[in-house]
Amino acid sequence: MELSFSFDGKETLKKLARMAEGLKDMTAPFERSGESLLEFFKGEVFESQGAALGERWRDHSASTKIARAKRWGYYKSDPVADAKVLVWSGRIRAGFKKQVSKNSLRIYNEDENFKKNQPSRKMLRITSKVIEIVTRDVYSHIKDVTR
Repeated sequence: MELSFSFDGKETLKKLARMAEGLKDMTAPFERSGESLLEFFKGEVFESQGAALGERWRDHSASTKIARAKRWGYYKSDPVADAKVLVWSGRIRAGFKKQVSKNSLRIYNEDENFKKNQPSRKMLRITSKVIEIVTRDVYSHIKDVTR
């Protein structure tokens, strides 16, 4: 029994050259991934109260429940959705932003309350869904540049 493979080296080298050229600027796939990730973090993560990242957020502390009920401090203003965790003013949810360059994608949150809440209630984390989104867009880009 014999098994053999062959390929056209010239055509393969041309495709590899096109791929290398196309990978020099990943702005387009990172823009698409960035938009999808913002939708995921602002939407699905907050709607599921963290469950979309693997762990539902813990409930409000007793002091937060009292402050919300009596409208003290941060809770003086009218709520966007008073029953949900981390959505009183909507600022944390709206604080998610993306930064894209030729070779990087950064998702971050610019609200000052994000940092103090992120350790106990994850709002931003790399999950299989995040990897799937970026991989899909990068793979699509590679297919486009090697045609």
